[in-house]
Amino acid sequence: MKVFETNNAALMLDGATVGVAIPALNLDTSSGPNVTMAAWISAAGVQSNYAGIIFHRPIGGTVASGLGVTPDTTTGGNELVYHWNNLYYGFEGHLQVPTNGAWTFVALAIQPTSATFYLNDGTGMQTAANVAAHAAVPFSSTTYVGWDDNYLSTGDTSSRRFAGLIDEPMIFNRTLSPDEINSLYVASLTAPLGIVRSRGDIILSWPEGILQQAGLVTGPYTNLTSVTSPYTNHPSATRQFFRVQMR
Repeated sequence: MKVFETNNAALMLDGATVGVAIPALNLDTSSGPNVTMAAWISAAGVQSNYAGIIFHRPIGGTVASGLGVTPDTTTGGNELVYHWNNLYYGFEGHLQVPTNGAWTFVALAIQPTSATFYLNDGTGMQTAANVAAHAAVPFSSTTYVGWDDNYLSTGDTSSRRFAGLIDEPMIFNRTLSPDEINSLYVASLTAPLGIVRSRGDIILSWPEGILQQAGLVTGPYTNLTSVTSPYTNHPSATRQFFRVQMR
């Protein structure tokens, strides 16, 4: 599934040495944990154990918190995982991250009484919730994209580095609602649809994806698989609505 504009750049991670450091966030902890992490990821095969996507582990490792992925021994693939205040790394939400490099949207929403995974690989938004107490974490030291720095904290020599691509990593200092999280996913699927009048016709153009047509703005939409950009349309007496579906 292609989800980004053609000039979009992503972080390429080799699974061995590359990561990005984010300075201390110093989140407000007075009302408990209210944090959301999200990113688009493209996993290059089965990942290392507890590979970090967005991860915070201070020196000493006592309050490790973050979103990651680990091999699933049952399926032979990858499973979305998380740590919070050094807990819940054993929670199994059974949300599978594709190993074939397909772009996948993932998120983790934390609140005082629960943590919820979100994952959409193009087949629909999947969720899994861990209903349990979650302590406030200030994120008062370095946070990494693409790495759980377990080695610096504990001396563990396993890499815990993500191999593949990560794009648009996000950290919010509040718990986003399901609708807000879905909006983050949908925003990356938008393709510009150009419309130009030419005498009595309209010419539609789009950089990628499949042109769809409907008689109502709310749909249902039908794929116009036989047309390519630019497409000349002869308007009819009935209303016509067009949109582009990303691949």
